[in-house]
Parts: sequence; structure tokens; C-alpha cells
Amino acid sequence: MPKSRPSSEDSALRSIPSVERILSGDTFAFSIREFGRDATKNAVVAYFETLRSERRRFDADVAGDEVRNALTAATASTLRRVINGTGVIIHTNLGRSPIDAEVWSRAAAITTGYSNLEYDLENGSRGRRDEHLTQLCRTLFSCEAAILTNNNAAGTLLLLAAIAGNHEVIVSRGELVEIGGSFRVPDVIQQGGARLREVGTTNRTRASDYDAAINAETAAMLRVHRSNFEIVGFTESPRRRVWAAIEHLVRK
Repeated sequence: MPKSRPSSEDSALRSIPSVERILSGDTFAFSIREFGRDATKNAVVAYFETLRSERRRFDADVAGDEVRNALTAATASTLRRVINGTGVIIHTNLGRSPIDAEVWSRAAAITTGYSNLEYDLENGSRGRRDEHLTQLCRTLFSCEAAILTNNNAAGTLLLLAAIAGNHEVIVSRGELVEIGGSFRVPDVIQQGGARLREVGTTNRTRASDYDAAINAETAAMLRVHRSNFEIVGFTESPRRRVWAAIEHLVRK
């Protein structure tokens, strides 16, 4: 019997070369120099899968361009400048507060070159990178120490790890919430190495609830700012002055 002629789909599949062989030639040489062999190989494998699923023939010039474009897109920043029309000035989803051009310019003057980030210029020895911020915050806020984080959840976790490890942290049940980025207050406390001590109810937590919960194991009282949630109706929570007075008991 005469052999049947191969279909166009079979011909397209047979036109696809082996990955290792094509990587040894000139087709993807530019991509390998620009993005590395492993990344280029993964992109070529993905591209060949597309050719097989769409029954397209392999063309070296087209393949070189498409793989290079895919790698460029995969390594490019996805951040884009947008217009904030929400009415919310400090918008957490839109980058929070814009950085003033003059402030950014002063920062660029330091970050585009070498600096004394971890070098003590006076003593001529290695320094600590957090001292720059600490000295500034001591002057501005009269605090003992400071640390810079990119969000409140990270700041809370580091603070608890520093002062409340294996001790209790008192929190109102009405403030055991989940904030943006799926950060949950109980999880943050646990990851910080502390133990959660719940007080009050979902809608009402009195000063006496905090007072009764304080014991020898208490390291801190945590209050969650209601920036993205609200409890209305039959509610109660201690005023700031009362809270400060109770907090003083923890320090003792």
C-alpha cells in the first residue's frame, strides 16, 4: 500500500527542533546573554508547548523574537503611574503618600553613590544602619528607639518579638481583625513569639477588662487602629487617657 502523506499538523510538529539543539545555535543567543541560559530555556520550552497546542510550524526568526519578548515582559516592572480619583489622599492600594520631588532628589543624592550606612565616621569603625533613624526619631518623637518597616503589620511583629516574646499581649476581641494583605492580628501576635490574651467582647471592651487581665505574664497591650473597619451601635472602648493610665500598670 502506498504510504499516506503526512498532514500539515504532523509537519508542523516535526518542524519543532529539540530544545538543547536550538539553544546551542544563534536563534536564542541574544536572550541567553541578556537573561541567562536557564531562563531562556524555560521560555523556549513554554514557547514550544504553544507551538504544539496551536499546531504552528517552527520559524527561527519568529521564535527568537517571541521568546525575547516573553522574557522582557516577564522581567519588566508591572508598576504603572495612575491617577488617584478616589478622594482618599493616603491610599494604601495606590502607593500611599506620593514622595515630594525635593525629598526624592535629596535621597537620590545619597543613594546613587556610597554612604556611611553602616559606618561610624567619628570612630572610623563599623556602625549600625538603624542609628540614623533612631537619632532622628529621638529628637522628633522623644522615643527611646525606632525601627523602619514598610507596613504596620511588620512593625507590630518586630515590636512584639522584641518586648513580648513568650509573654502575653492583651487585645480586645473587637480588634482581632484581618487587615489588608490578609494579615490577621492573632497570627501577627503568634508569629512575633507572644501569646494572645483576649479581653472584652466584640462590641464592648471596658477599661476594667484590661485592668483585670494584667498579670505577671503581661508584656504589652495592643490596640488596633480602626482605619479600615468600624463597629457601630451598642459599643464601648476606653478613652485614650484611660488607656494610658492602664498601660502604665503594665510597665510596672
